[in-house]
Amino acid sequence: MDNQKLKAIKYKVEKIAMTMKKIEDAASGEIKSPDDYLQVCGALLAVCRNMYVSAIGIEGAANMFAAVAETFIIQEEV
Repeated sequence: MDNQKLKAIKYKVEKIAMTMKKIEDAASGEIKSPDDYLQVCGALLAVCRNMYVSAIGIEGAANMFAAVAETFIIQEEV
Protein backbone atom coordinates (compact mmCIF):
# COMPACT_ATOMS: atom_id res chain seq x y z
CA MET A 1 0.00 0.00 0.00
CA ASP A 2 1.46 3.35 -0.96
CA ASN A 3 1.95 6.29 1.38
CA GLN A 4 -0.94 8.28 -0.12
CA LYS A 5 -3.42 5.47 0.60
CA LEU A 6 -2.09 5.04 4.13
CA LYS A 7 -2.54 8.77 4.79
CA ALA A 8 -6.11 8.61 3.49
CA ILE A 9 -6.92 5.64 5.73
CA LYS A 10 -5.29 7.30 8.74
CA TYR A 11 -7.32 10.47 8.14
CA LYS A 12 -10.58 8.50 7.96
CA VAL A 13 -9.84 6.54 11.13
CA GLU A 14 -8.88 9.71 13.01
CA LYS A 15 -12.00 11.50 11.71
CA ILE A 16 -14.22 8.65 12.92
CA ALA A 17 -12.55 8.52 16.35
CA MET A 18 -12.70 12.30 16.85
CA THR A 19 -16.31 12.51 15.72
CA MET A 20 -17.35 9.59 17.92
CA LYS A 21 -15.82 11.30 20.95
CA LYS A 22 -17.56 14.62 20.24
CA ILE A 23 -20.94 12.97 19.65
CA GLU A 24 -20.63 10.73 22.71
CA ASP A 25 -19.74 13.74 24.87
CA ALA A 26 -22.71 15.71 23.54
CA ALA A 27 -25.09 12.77 23.99
CA SER A 28 -23.82 12.06 27.51
CA GLY A 29 -24.47 15.69 28.38
CA GLU A 30 -28.15 15.15 27.56
CA ILE A 31 -28.55 12.30 30.04
CA LYS A 32 -29.85 13.60 33.34
CA SER A 33 -31.50 10.40 34.61
CA PRO A 34 -31.43 6.68 33.81
CA ASP A 35 -34.67 7.11 31.84
CA ASP A 36 -32.92 9.51 29.46
CA TYR A 37 -30.61 6.84 28.02
CA LEU A 38 -33.17 5.33 25.66
CA GLN A 39 -34.44 8.74 24.50
CA VAL A 40 -30.90 9.89 23.74
CA CYS A 41 -30.12 6.61 21.99
CA GLY A 42 -33.31 6.98 19.95
CA ALA A 43 -32.28 10.49 18.94
CA LEU A 44 -28.83 9.30 17.93
CA LEU A 45 -30.32 6.46 15.92
CA ALA A 46 -32.72 8.80 14.13
CA VAL A 47 -29.93 11.23 13.28
CA CYS A 48 -27.75 8.37 12.05
CA ARG A 49 -30.57 6.99 9.91
CA ASN A 50 -31.30 10.38 8.37
CA MET A 51 -27.64 10.98 7.60
CA TYR A 52 -27.23 7.55 5.99
CA VAL A 53 -30.33 8.19 3.86
CA SER A 54 -28.84 11.52 2.76
CA ALA A 55 -25.46 9.95 2.01
CA ILE A 56 -26.38 6.62 0.40
CA GLY A 57 -30.14 6.58 -0.11
CA ILE A 58 -32.90 4.61 1.54
CA GLU A 59 -31.84 1.19 0.25
CA GLY A 60 -28.21 1.78 1.19
CA ALA A 61 -29.25 2.93 4.66
CA ALA A 62 -31.44 -0.14 5.11
CA ASN A 63 -28.52 -2.36 4.08
CA MET A 64 -26.21 -0.55 6.49
CA PHE A 65 -28.61 -1.01 9.41
CA ALA A 66 -29.06 -4.68 8.52
CA ALA A 67 -25.28 -5.11 8.55
CA VAL A 68 -25.05 -3.37 11.94
CA ALA A 69 -27.82 -5.59 13.34
CA GLU A 70 -25.89 -8.63 12.12
CA THR A 71 -22.86 -7.56 14.18
CA PHE A 72 -24.96 -7.88 17.35
CA ILE A 73 -25.80 -11.46 16.42
CA ILE A 74 -22.17 -12.27 15.58
CA GLN A 75 -20.94 -10.69 18.80
CA GLU A 76 -23.50 -12.68 20.82
CA GLU A 77 -22.28 -15.92 19.25
CA VAL A 78 -18.66 -15.19 20.15
